[in-house]
Parts: sequence; structure tokens; C-alpha cells
Amino acid sequence: MIVVILVASIAAISLMSYVQLSLNGLKMAERSFHTNGAMNLAELGLEEAMYCYNRLGSVSTPPDAWAGWTLSGTTAKRTFSGFTHGANSTGSVKVYCANFNPSVGTTPAVVAQATVTLPQGPPVTKMIEVTIRRRSLHSGGLVARNSLQLMGNTTVSAWKSDPDSNPATPFVPYSLSDRTDKALVATASASNGALNVNGSNVDIYGRVASGGGTIITGSNTRIHDATSPFSPLVDPDLVTTDFSASFPAVPLPAPTVANIVSSNITGSTNFPRAGDLPNTDGRYYYQFNAGSKISLTSNHTININADLTFIFNNHSGSMTIELPSNNVIKVNGTAVLHVYTNGNVALDSNTTVAGNREPGACQIYGTNPTIGGQSFSLSSNAVIHAAIYAPNANVTADSNGTIRGSLTANTITFNSNVQFNHDESLRAAGSGNPFGLVAWREMRTRAERLSYASQLSF
Repeated sequence: MIVVILVASIAAISLMSYVQLSLNGLKMAERSFHTNGAMNLAELGLEEAMYCYNRLGSVSTPPDAWAGWTLSGTTAKRTFSGFTHGANSTGSVKVYCANFNPSVGTTPAVVAQATVTLPQGPPVTKMIEVTIRRRSLHSGGLVARNSLQLMGNTTVSAWKSDPDSNPATPFVPYSLSDRTDKALVATASASNGALNVNGSNVDIYGRVASGGGTIITGSNTRIHDATSPFSPLVDPDLVTTDFSASFPAVPLPAPTVANIVSSNITGSTNFPRAGDLPNTDGRYYYQFNAGSKISLTSNHTININADLTFIFNNHSGSMTIELPSNNVIKVNGTAVLHVYTNGNVALDSNTTVAGNREPGACQIYGTNPTIGGQSFSLSSNAVIHAAIYAPNANVTADSNGTIRGSLTANTITFNSNVQFNHDESLRAAGSGNPFGLVAWREMRTRAERLSYASQLSF
């Protein structure tokens, strides 16, 4: 009898321990389930904030984008509640936006704190902080949809023309003393050899990346940053095959008032011309009829003296801007020139396209919908300071050509003695572009969470 009692007691103790172990495992699994749910709620809160940010460009006033939110000063706050998460649990998420209408170049913080309340035990919380910034079509640097070839004596680097992100202060021209190692040379193509930097004396002060294919380098190719040793010439940490990019189409502007250009512009011209009218937004728009173009003879200057837009939307397969032999397009003062073209552009023989405010003063958009359907060429000591976004264009540059700004195209081929300098300040260009994430972090420690305690006390 005593033996039976002892065996029964041991079995009972073992069974109770097993039941308790099972209950603890169940509680841990349940809490893990609700932890994942809290993270999902926090992400949902961030998505709601991003939706409002990206409505700013389509509403009459910034507060209209934030219907249902509490706005105070520059901040926006809102609580989303009423979520059920199973097992009699409920969820809510508080969202705080440091600046609900950020200016170009700023990176405001957005914080979401999600709470799942359980029928038993302490609530589960997750807290995420992100910083956001308007995306830019000109942020990449030197980016090709398909082939990118850098041949003899090509140099690539970067700098910031607007280091303080203040357009009221003087812009900084490129110089070796202001050079940075943030240049990017990349192709979205996954084909082997689509990115070829095998030319003699190719010097890239930054990063090189492909969409998955092998990258061809040469014995005299340098890919380095400010800290890379001179040997080996190619820093392996700066060569990757994980690049990806989207190439959205650029919509044509549709001004209420447009000045019609029905004949070729062949000589020196000041824009706006006498009698031209501005649109309701204050910018002057010029619609070039089919067959009309800017085709200068030698030694002329086109002065851009106000915010202007040239539209060539019916020129596929034909030339739209042709500058041979010592011609200049100069963007003066604080003016900004936009060019939309579905045709071809050619700069040759010591021509210059530049502005007083560095590359952001001239923005060129290739709008041809056919991949390879337009071409841009630069040769014979031509210089262009511009932000160029032409994702379906084939671009070539050679014979001591210089490009400062940014360049996105279908194919890019640099031949002899080409210099490219990416303006990092263009990453903030474009007041109407959608917002994207700059940084993301989960706030786990008590100190991290306390840093937003007052902002989330609503």
C-alpha cells in the first residue's frame, strides 16, 4: 500500500508539473502572439500617418490632409482604438508626428505606440520611431535601368551644393575640397556585365551596385571611399549586387496658361520674352509645337530669368534641344528651369547648361514612354549642371564632357575623359514628391520610450 501511495504521489507531482509547464508554455505562446499583434498595430499607425503625409500634395491646405487628427503647432496626434485581437484582448495605437507639413529637405520623426490589453497580466506594448523625407527622382546619383558602361579616364564623386538645406544661403560649387565619397554608380539590371567599369583609370569615389549581375572591373579601376586603403584598388565593401529601383513615369504639367512656340529658336533669346504670360502658379510655360525646337547656331546664349518650363511632348524621334559650338543656356538668379521632352537632346563643342543655384536650377525630364525611345548626348568639352531623370533614354558622354547633378537613364555610356559629380542636395529636390522612410527603429529600452513620454501622453 505504501509503495502504491508513493508511486501515485510521484505520478501526481509529475502530472502537475507537466500541466504547469504546459500552462506556462501556453501563456508564453499567447503573449508572443499578442506581441506580434502589437507590432502590427504600430505599423498600422505608421501607415495611417504616411497616408496623410502623401495627401499633402493633393489638398487645398495642409490641415485638410489630416482629417480626424489633432493638430497643434507643427504636430499631429491621433489614437486609433477598438481593435480586437482574440482571447478577449483589445488593442489601440497612438501616433505622434513631429511636423505634419515638413519643408523640403527636413526629416521629421513619426512615433507609433501600440498597446494590446489582455484579460490577465500586464499589457503588451510595441513602440516604433521612423524618420521620413520626401523622395526625389534625383536621389540616386548615376543610375541606369539597364546597361551602364564607364570607359577611359572617367571620374565619379559627389558633393553637397546646399549643405545647410537652406536655399536662402549661397550654393556651394563643386570643388575637390568639398568632394564626398557618397557617389553611387548603379544599374537595376540583373544581367552579368550590365555594369562595366573596366575602362582605364576609372575612379569612383563611392559605391557601385548592380541588380544581381556580375560587375566588371579592370586592373586600373578604383572604387573607394575616404577611408579605403589605396591597395587593393577596389574596396570589396563598396561593390554589391543587391541594388533595386523603380522608374516611375513623369506626368506632364498641364498649365492653365501656356505660351506657344511654333518656330525654331536659333539665336540668343531672353526668357520670358516680351508679351509672354505666366501661369496661375507664377511660372512661365512654353509649349513647343511639333517641328519646333531649340536649335542654336554658334555662339549664342539663352538666358532664363524667371521660373520656366519648356514642354516638348510631341517630338518623339526628333531633336528638341541642339546646342553646337560654344552655346550657353544660363539660368540666372534664383530662377529654376524645367524641361519635359520626349525627343532627343544634344550638347556639343564647348556648350554649357548651368545656373546660379547649381544643379537644382535646371531639371530635365525625359518623358518618352518607350524604353530606348530617346537619346541624350554630351561631347567635346560640353558641361551641364542639371538634375536629369530620363528612365527610357540612352545617354552617351565623351570627349571631356562634365555632368554635375544627377543622371537616371535607360543606358549610360561614358567614353573618354568624362567627369560626373553627384549633388547630394538633390536628394531633397521636389516639393510634391511622395514621402519615404529614412530610418526605422523599434524603441525597446525604458530610456528610449521615455524620450517620447510627453508627446504620447494624450
